[in-house]
Amino acid sequence: MIPLDQVVPLWIDDFYDGPISGFCLVADEKYYFFADPDKSWGTFDEWRYFLYPVTDEEFETAEFNHKLFEQHVGTQWTCYNGSWTDRGRSLGIEEYALFEAARRPFDYDAVKQRGFKFYFER
Repeated sequence: MIPLDQVVPLWIDDFYDGPISGFCLVADEKYYFFADPDKSWGTFDEWRYFLYPVTDEEFETAEFNHKLFEQHVGTQWTCYNGSWTDRGRSLGIEEYALFEAARRPFDYDAVKQRGFKFYFER
């Protein structure tokens, strides 16, 4: 297990009662994080996340999609100052279809199939 203070969240990809997935840095290395479905549905403080390494190309695709999300939907899933709670605001859902139409495909399953390197708990 890696200590939470070594995980720097960048943005969240999915959220329900807490972050389900997103991207982060650990020692300047880029990772996709995903909530452990067996230990992530209690209170947010009890969740466990697996960290999967991503290639530079995968990260660039994910970052492109996130910037597109910020432009059309809002910054509510952007983690500022390495904080899980210091996030932006929603622009509303009116332009969500524009985001969906322009986003690049990202193969999350391929990333997870390579296996996780670390896990952390909140």
